[in-house]
Amino acid sequence: MKKIMNEKLAITTSNPVRARFYEYPRFTYPWHFHSEYEIIYVEKGEGDCLVGDSIIPYLEGDLILFGSELPHSMQSPPDSGEEADDGEKTELKVKGVNIQFEKDFMHYSISQYSQFIPIRNLLEDACRGIKFTVSRSGK
Repeated sequence: MKKIMNEKLAITTSNPVRARFYEYPRFTYPWHFHSEYEIIYVEKGEGDCLVGDSIIPYLEGDLILFGSELPHSMQSPPDSGEEADDGEKTELKVKGVNIQFEKDFMHYSISQYSQFIPIRNLLEDACRGIKFTVSRSGK
């Protein structure tokens, strides 16, 4: 059984959001959880996402929302070692955007304004993870 890591993010009430672009040969971050919410947009790449007690595939264009304290890990497929037409080894790539935000980031607005009820419901539903898939014409 894999050990789960409790990730401590550099997010505070005075700096409640962290956003960054990522581009790696593959996902390598281990099975982990943190108190913050996390959104991952997959611009390039595919594989499996381990989330809670489920495994869901992800593809280019997917957006995944992880709830607070939800164990998760993005997994790239094993390198098949296939060669491209020019004889070079194909290089797997993952690329996209990662946004993490403090779990009480919008607490006042969510609790005070009825316009934020859909956002509150979305964050509550994220306790098991939510994947949003774009329409893929021709695929």
